[in-house]
Amino acid sequence: MPQATLEVPAVYPVVGLYRLVHDEKLWRPMWDSCYRTVQRASLATLAWTFVSLPGQRLVSRLFLGRIGRAVGAKVAYSYMEHWAGFIGLPMPSFELLTTVLLVLNQVNMVFEMFLGKELRRFRATAYDATVASRGKSADFWTPFTEEFQQPPQAEAPAAPHGVRARAMDGLRRRVYHMLVRRGASILFGSVPIIGQLVTAALNALRYGEHMHKPYFAAKHMNAQQQAVWVEERRTAYFLFGLVASLLERVPLLGLVFSISNRIGAAMWAHDLEKRQHRFQTGELAPEEDKRPDLWASFAR
Repeated sequence: MPQATLEVPAVYPVVGLYRLVHDEKLWRPMWDSCYRTVQRASLATLAWTFVSLPGQRLVSRLFLGRIGRAVGAKVAYSYMEHWAGFIGLPMPSFELLTTVLLVLNQVNMVFEMFLGKELRRFRATAYDATVASRGKSADFWTPFTEEFQQPPQAEAPAAPHGVRARAMDGLRRRVYHMLVRRGASILFGSVPIIGQLVTAALNALRYGEHMHKPYFAAKHMNAQQQAVWVEERRTAYFLFGLVASLLERVPLLGLVFSISNRIGAAMWAHDLEKRQHRFQTGELAPEEDKRPDLWASFAR
């Protein structure tokens, strides 16, 4: 990708989807190994939707509709309906759209349960498969090179000491992910417009950083270097994570985006590494941190 693309990190999730769709070596093995499971999941979701739809409508009307009005989603959607009327674009009612999103989010969970093993494997291999397709040797990934004259102050999070502490920390993270983050995603993600934006924004920075764990490993970066690297590019990681998280919240298609986002992260890492080479050869010199003061203060 051109180095100018680094100025727009939010485009890399789209780049990842484009590469997945157009590279048969990436998508063909995935589809061949999971299409029978997709068929079974489709039958299960049809049955679940038929049985649960009356209850879904009740939950949408009594609970999600009130949340939507409270956070302003209902007002925002009313404006969209108003302007859509000018161009003759039909819009479903807010209540119907909320019900549809609630059902689709649950259908998405059913597919994820059926395809859990395959999805984990696809996600785990997508980054490495993309890197391999670029034809770069291990020497391409070089040690961390500072790109700023005055690096920001950043501290690596302290790792828990002892087997028991690590086990409890891992259990706490899993419980938090399953009960809090997943539950909030299902409920608030079913509120049109506002719900998706809020849940994606809450996950954006952590998601973007997580996508580059393989990149940090390839560069043999320690925890302190990783903390400084992410702090210097906090806005970029937030924007990448926001777009990627929003795409993954598209029902059903989000499962595909959860794979293509990793491909986009690998493409981004490749471009970042080419920029590192330019600093190492002296083509570029360390520069000032140009992040806006307001964002830097907010980030801290």
